[in-house]
This record gives sequence, structure tokens and C-alpha cells, in this order.
Amino acid sequence: MRFALAVVWLAACGGNGGGGGDARSDTPEVSIDAPDPTETSCFDGLDDDHNGVADCAEPSCAPFAACVPELPAGWDGYAALYDGTAAPTCPGVFTSTLAPGNVGLTAAAASCTACACGAASGGACPASGGVATVPPATWATTAVACEGSYPDATGCTGTDSCQPKVGAPFHSGTCIHQIGDMACPAQTVFTERHVFYAGLFDTRGCAACTCGTPSGNACASGGGGPSGSAMQLQPSTYCCIP
Repeated sequence: MRFALAVVWLAACGGNGGGGGDARSDTPEVSIDAPDPTETSCFDGLDDDHNGVADCAEPSCAPFAACVPELPAGWDGYAALYDGTAAPTCPGVFTSTLAPGNVGLTAAAASCTACACGAASGGACPASGGVATVPPATWATTAVACEGSYPDATGCTGTDSCQPKVGAPFHSGTCIHQIGDMACPAQTVFTERHVFYAGLFDTRGCAACTCGTPSGNACASGGGGPSGSAMQLQPSTYCCIP
């Protein structure tokens, strides 16, 4: 009977036959898999808060990340596009800033001073005038594109890619881009087309002044009018999700 009571006492106290048994704290152990307070990155391919989903599949990333279709062949991306008069700074989530160019060229003709002819000499009159004043070429808007690169981001289905979500003042949808004046790729969601120009070829000026055949000691003047034009060059095309 005494032996049985001793066994019961040892079991109740967790004893092992020496030193008074294990001392157990009331504070629970902290698991190394315990959730973090937040998803620390929406594009790192990791389940930072250990809730079973990552990046674009993580509800807390919904304001910042979105799944977009894979890049069509021959196109680059992805980018947030701004087209306006006061170019913003790219948000930190984007890794590079592009300058596609401008749109809405205004290039007025040159103004020219009047042509004149001097006194006839040797069967001809010397011409003067026709000096050009060329007004500056201006653009209605300037484009800025903010591009991200997140090959490790997850949380999308199929071939979709998890990318930074676009917000004001940028266009509302994610964009792809290509050098040249291109049509947007067919049968894709990238249907909103924008073409920008990074260069300008400007030949504006005034035609040379001329003098006609002398009549007496004078010649009739001619020429001297505006000539040439400004041509936008180096196009690039951006196609965005509307």
C-alpha cells in the first residue's frame, strides 16, 4: 500500500526520483512559426506573416499589389504611366523611372523680317532681310513611366504576374511598352494606347530673299517667307489596362 501511494505521488508531481521534479513556467513558449504582425513585403515571394498566403494572395497586400497578365511577346513592362504637365516622382515600390517623351507638339512657323533689295549694280540688286525668329516648340504633356521588376512575387494563378498596383496621378491600369509607333497587342487586356515622342527634328526658318531683274536702279524683292517645319521623332508606345 505504501509503495502504491508513492507511485501516485511521484506521477502527480512529475517526479523522476530526484531533485524535486521539473519546474514548469506559466509563460507559453513562442513558436518560431508564430505570425508576424504584418506582411513586410508584397513582392518578395514569401509568406511574411505566416498566414498561408503571400504577396498578391495576401489580403493586406490588396491595396498595393495586383495580378496582371503575362507580358505579350516583344513587349516590356510592367509600368505605371503618367501623362500630364507636372511630372510626379515615382513611388518607392517602383524600381526605375522611364522618360518616354512628350505628346501634343506645337511649333508655330518662324517670323521673318521683310526682304529688301539694294541699288542695282552689275545687272543685279543685293538682297537683304528674311531673318528668322523661331518660336520655341512646346508639348502639351510630358510622360513619366515608373517600372517595377519583381520576378519572385507570387500569389497569382496561371501565368499572371504580381505587380505594384497603380494609383493616382498615374493612369489607372498597369502598362506595357515598346519602342516605335505600334498597335497594341491583339487579344490582350492592354488596349489603352498612348504614343510619346522623345525627339524633335526642327527645320523652321525663312526662305532666302531674292531680287528680280533690275528696272532702272531698283529690283523687286521676293522670297523671305516662313519655311520648314518641326517633326516629332523617336516614338514609343504604351498600352495600358483601361
